[in-house]
Amino acid sequence: MNNQNQKPIPDSESKRKPLSRRDFLKITGVTVATVAVGAGGYTVVKTLTQNQLEALKSALAQILAKQYGETKAQMLNQKVQQELETTLAQLPYIGTSEENKWADNMPSAAFGLATYRVLVPEYATVEEVGRIIYETLQLDMSGLTGIAMRATYNEKAIIEKLKALAARSQKRQYPEDWVMTFVEGNGQDFTYGVDVTECAIQKYLTAQGAPDLTRYLCLTDYVASEAAGRGLVRDKTLAEGCALCNFRYKQGRPSYLYPLRDGWPPKFVDAG
Repeated sequence: MNNQNQKPIPDSESKRKPLSRRDFLKITGVTVATVAVGAGGYTVVKTLTQNQLEALKSALAQILAKQYGETKAQMLNQKVQQELETTLAQLPYIGTSEENKWADNMPSAAFGLATYRVLVPEYATVEEVGRIIYETLQLDMSGLTGIAMRATYNEKAIIEKLKALAARSQKRQYPEDWVMTFVEGNGQDFTYGVDVTECAIQKYLTAQGAPDLTRYLCLTDYVASEAAGRGLVRDKTLAEGCALCNFRYKQGRPSYLYPLRDGWPPKFVDAG
């Protein structure tokens, strides 16, 4: 992949016995837990830390206020928080955070879906909701969340975890999970990467009747990369009809997410 001319963009379910609260907190290490019965009668465990929830709620309130005014924003934000209880419970079980590090991305997808369900179609288009979610994550990660991400960034550890995650995904233990392969970099174009051929978030949103939201949630990978300084470059996604998502990382370089090559609105390729 030639990145020289690219410019940085602007600002199976498995049957499972119910866990006791003590065991659950021991496994996940989180402060807030929701245990719900998902589709098919399987017990699924969903987690979202109190800090994550409060940070996203606060950021969303500010973004909504800019677009709708304080009074309407407060009403909409309250509806999103109520809907979030439902979307969290609808997440598929793909393993605990301990065994599947990317499972931590799913609560953000549930948050995006809750926002989508409240705002579309009465208040906003899908593209407008996509931008609201994007700006919410941007605002969230510009604060303490981003500081924490940069402070704890450990490239060697990330590479080892990605290798293990990719190998685990090939077993396809959970149908709703990601499937990916690890890609070694040459240190010049990129240091490490993954090719994702099945996406848990895409599967989740499709199952919940919101496949058109997926491509917009993909854009938040750029926000996370910028916050951590991981230097993501990607010009293909499953959500755009490509055969895979080609994540390529090199710490310290500007992140470049192809649909936002010219800023907003995204210019999706819709290519196989």
